[in-house]
Amino acid sequence: LGFMIVPHHLAAVIEAIQAHSHRIVSHSMQIVMAQFIEKNHLFKHLKNLQNVTQERFEVFTNEFNEQNEHLYLKSANIAGMHLIAKFKQEVSIPQESKIIHELESSGISAYPLSSCFIGVTKETGLILGFATMSPVAIKQKLHLLKKVMVAIFNSSK
Repeated sequence: LGFMIVPHHLAAVIEAIQAHSHRIVSHSMQIVMAQFIEKNHLFKHLKNLQNVTQERFEVFTNEFNEQNEHLYLKSANIAGMHLIAKFKQEVSIPQESKIIHELESSGISAYPLSSCFIGVTKETGLILGFATMSPVAIKQKLHLLKKVMVAIFNSSK
């Protein structure tokens, strides 16, 4: 059970790869998966994931909004496991890269929003994940994020 989202121009290539690698699903695997679904284990697992993700989303957004003076959440809906944080002041792409590096040096994984754009016009910001961390870890990392951001923006004044 699974799916992939790929760029349209890669769809045919991926389909060809899957045709050769997923030709035969063993009979025993089909039986096990059917029982897993029939006994409602899949639904329970997905419902648990949904509840855990919702809790972590709420902890992240509440803590983020309380702690942050240099960033704001661009969209705060639970459509995935990552959120986009935009800078409250103008930040260039080289500055964004420096911020990402400083965050990584402090143990925070963040990805540049600017890398998601094609063409000349690009927005800067941070892509931050939350779904794999416990609520306690989320709070700790967001506290650290605040400290790093304060240090970065205070040093640029």
